[in-house]
Amino acid sequence: MWTNTFYKVFDRVLLYMKIATLLAVLSLLTAGGFYLLAHPEPGKSWTESDLNGQNGLKTKITGFKLSEKSGNEDKWSLTAETVYVTGGTTEMDGVAMRFARALKRDTSFDLTSQKAVMDNATKNITFIGNVLVKMPRPLSLHTESLIWNAEKRTISTDEVVKMETSSAVVNGRGMDIDLDRQSFTVKNAVQALFY
Repeated sequence: MWTNTFYKVFDRVLLYMKIATLLAVLSLLTAGGFYLLAHPEPGKSWTESDLNGQNGLKTKITGFKLSEKSGNEDKWSLTAETVYVTGGTTEMDGVAMRFARALKRDTSFDLTSQKAVMDNATKNITFIGNVLVKMPRPLSLHTESLIWNAEKRTISTDEVVKMETSSAVVNGRGMDIDLDRQSFTVKNAVQALFY
């Protein structure tokens, strides 16, 4: 008889504890909801959130893709294995970029480099380390750095460049490419070997 009474009391205490816990959770939810209604915070955009690292935060992104479109076609697209967003720049490792021309697919080309640094305001990109450009003509270009000017849509370098086609090798220092005009200039110390 004593054990039976103990179990009844124990069951009643557990029931009261469950009810008290439920009331505590409900009161916390009600108080939290009232606080959120009384103190609303607007959502934050990319620039307001400090995701760009202006206050020292360094954001790491893996499997990154950035592109510019014209209609349904990519003008250019950039992929990177790893991206670090800090301050006013975006640093990328393992970079591959495709420049496309909708009307002339044969003048499209692919660019790869070990690293790239993009100015977030201007979208200008400096490609650094084992920069390789391949075109379907066939034409390939190798240098240690290239600078993409987004506004002018030009690519340039002051470094040593080596271009190879199926019938020639051209070496020189410094180069300018204007994508819209389809002009290509090697500036200095040009040597060509035709075979």
